[in-house]
Amino acid sequence: MQGDEYLPLGYILSPHGIKGHVILKTYSGEGYSLLRGIFLSLKTSSKDCIVLKILSCIPYKNNFLLKFEGVDDRNSSEKLIGAEVFIKRSDLPATEDNEYYWVDLIGCNVLTVEGTFIGRVENLIATGASDVLVVKNKNKEFLFPFSENVVKNVDITSKKIIIDVSIFNEEDL
Repeated sequence: MQGDEYLPLGYILSPHGIKGHVILKTYSGEGYSLLRGIFLSLKTSSKDCIVLKILSCIPYKNNFLLKFEGVDDRNSSEKLIGAEVFIKRSDLPATEDNEYYWVDLIGCNVLTVEGTFIGRVENLIATGASDVLVVKNKNKEFLFPFSENVVKNVDITSKKIIIDVSIFNEEDL
């Protein structure tokens, strides 16, 4: 299910109120592409996959408050707690220049401008100022800000990210 068609988006934290609303925690902290009418696929604790249509989505305390069609009461929404949420790639808005979806960055090889392999992107962390690449190489983990002064090139097709490490202590690499 996590192939090219469906992308992991987040998970259902809890129900909210008595009318079937749920709180969605997104992996990236973003959720503004969750427009009314989009269908999301949910993988529940029983490993069943269900597809639900979004009726409304609003930002709520660093998460998103969702209302799905057919989930009309608290009992129904409680069944969704912990469900992993997926979205079709085709339902995501197109990215601008120098803008990337996290799922496309995860798995990229990270190299210095000189071509030295540093590691592979395992995850990203949203910090508010700029996202941070979590790069792993064997037992070492590196954190690099995803900013213009560090990231010099991103090639999603070849799964490569080129970074300038001159501003870091090179003994740590």
